[in-house]
Amino acid sequence: MNPSGCAGNGFRDNLGQARSRGFDLQVSAAPIRNMLVNLAVGYTNAEFTKTIAIPGTDENGNPITQIVVRDGDTLGVTPWQAALSLEQSFAAFGEGEAYVHVEDRYGSHDNGKSVDRDDSSAVSFDATKRFDPAVNQVNLRFGWRKAGLDASLFVNNLLDKSPLLSQAHDTPASTLFYYNTIRPRTIGATLTYRR
Repeated sequence: MNPSGCAGNGFRDNLGQARSRGFDLQVSAAPIRNMLVNLAVGYTNAEFTKTIAIPGTDENGNPITQIVVRDGDTLGVTPWQAALSLEQSFAAFGEGEAYVHVEDRYGSHDNGKSVDRDDSSAVSFDATKRFDPAVNQVNLRFGWRKAGLDASLFVNNLLDKSPLLSQAHDTPASTLFYYNTIRPRTIGATLTYRR
């Protein structure tokens, strides 16, 4: 836990208790000749199970108790994740096989609760903080393989999505924000050989 401090200072400690529950499911099917469909779905409910508070003072110097983390607050994990891929292969160039592989990866928005976003009396309250948005990434690959050789052209992040992820800044008063995002559209080629 890293509550805000003076001039960007803070402390980091292992506080409270947490629990993570969920499931993973993966299914593969071949609905028609030379087509393979894979579906993976996962759900995670990760939250704190104990409230941690520390003594503090209000703006008038009166003693108060400030919440650091609250029972039921999310750990910030994307609750739902899913990946769907389809691969169609067919004979090509007289030998070996060509294939087209399309993949869609999805991560849901975390709409849980968090004391640093919804309780102004919390140690690390920051009205500007936001949970990560839902993320969807489409990847595409064209290839040819024969006897352990696999040559392909790929386009990752086909739609060139650039969601703002992991928003942070040094203190609630700072106007300098930091974000991560996914890699922009990337085009490339691979050549592999497996014996």
